[in-house]
Amino acid sequence: MRKIKNFKLAWRVKEVVRRAKKSGVKLADAGFESEDALAAFLATLTPALSPAVLFDSFGAKTDAAALAPLPGLACSLGLATLGPAFDQALAQVEEGPRAKLAAVAARTALDQALQFAGALIAEEAVGEKCELSPLQPLTEAATLSGLLERLDASKIGVSFRDGALTPAFSAAFSVSWIAKPRSRSSR
Repeated sequence: MRKIKNFKLAWRVKEVVRRAKKSGVKLADAGFESEDALAAFLATLTPALSPAVLFDSFGAKTDAAALAPLPGLACSLGLATLGPAFDQALAQVEEGPRAKLAAVAARTALDQALQFAGALIAEEAVGEKCELSPLQPLTEAATLSGLLERLDASKIGVSFRDGALTPAFSAAFSVSWIAKPRSRSSR
């Protein structure tokens, strides 16, 4: 089992702006005149960020393999979170477009944490001559409660309450390890 806490996440302002536009939130409506103003706002949220990932890999013959997105040689199950202090910081943001923009930024940061975990798992898979399926989010209540118990999610401060993960900006995932096809030598 691997646990990594407080790794560095950089705010990807252009990605936040792109996703905000896609979800219908405009910078001007949130009170930001430019991307620099948004970056300054996000910098005020940075001290509250305490990202963490926790994951473990399991063989194909274990009961954890039932959670794998594809049948393969093994699977990895994991959790990522931005931390409870970040949820509290977002709760302090005034309601309206600014809060919506902050939530878009949080989802972007959580995606970065998931990519970080995926990259670490991919390094392990390369050593085993495997490639990974895409990360599959896990959202079913029964699956989540079992996963949190299996991984001891309290190590990174994640719990399952009222049918959802807490802190709010947390995610569970699974990924399959698939054998790389062997290249054939030409005769």
